[in-house]
Amino acid sequence: MRFSLFTKYGALNSQSIFGAFAEGCKKLGHEIVYDSHHSGDVAVIWSVLWSGRMAPNRLIWESFRSKGKNVIVLEVGSLYRQKTWRVGVNGINREAYFGEKGNSPDRAKHLKLGLAPFKINEDGHILICTQSPLSRQWRNMPNIEEWLVNQIKYIRSQTDRKIIVRCHPRYPVFIPHDIRFKYKVTCQQPNHVKGDVWDLQTKDAYAVVNISSSPAVQAGLWGVPAYVGEESIAYDISNDVMGDYNNPIIPEDTLRRQWLNDLAYTEWTSDEIASGRPLQRLLPYLEPVSYTHLRA
Repeated sequence: MRFSLFTKYGALNSQSIFGAFAEGCKKLGHEIVYDSHHSGDVAVIWSVLWSGRMAPNRLIWESFRSKGKNVIVLEVGSLYRQKTWRVGVNGINREAYFGEKGNSPDRAKHLKLGLAPFKINEDGHILICTQSPLSRQWRNMPNIEEWLVNQIKYIRSQTDRKIIVRCHPRYPVFIPHDIRFKYKVTCQQPNHVKGDVWDLQTKDAYAVVNISSSPAVQAGLWGVPAYVGEESIAYDISNDVMGDYNNPIIPEDTLRRQWLNDLAYTEWTSDEIASGRPLQRLLPYLEPVSYTHLRA
């Protein structure tokens, strides 16, 4: 197969991962081309954030998908940020295909991933974590300010628990003063740690509200109830974002463990990507080019 890598439109930290992916392709006997809309069987892009230097990826996505061709999306992972990287087909998070599910615990153990006991902290707060509306993840959602205000109202109609809103570090959301005052909402400012790493603390919360990005994954690992959208990779162990905030679902231990086992196969180190291992898992679903069972 011929993989077309669009390296010009990746984030600043993407070049080494593109390089590792190219190396993995070659080890498996496949061909690499660069920036070709026509000669590539599969496109390889960085993220689905249609903004800034990554904005041109939207046209690449639409071009390949409209022809029935697949798109591999590389992006920053959630497990060990800047150390593990997602490699999925035709999307990110739960919309992407990462290979077969029902995996053994071997890789989770290799990555030293574990699950904190599930708990409900009755004294905790509800943490709403927003995300960038410039991402394809948000394509079917309303204006993010509108969504946030409606979500606050919905939660407050059920509970008087403390509500904290933590905006995406690169996309602050304005909450009108009257909404903050009326619904007793506190705002939390993300603090930069280093590189592309920001502080995020979910383990003391009563619940985490997050449509489809990393905070829900962290909540799932810490055993904190999460309220999410269907696109979230934590969906299978979480509550619906418009669910009951007084009675969160308690997922079975076996379900959480299998979720962790499968989650471990969504992210890879650069050395593993260079070995071709993640691509090897995806090849049966990339060839031939007809994939009615994969999400559009």
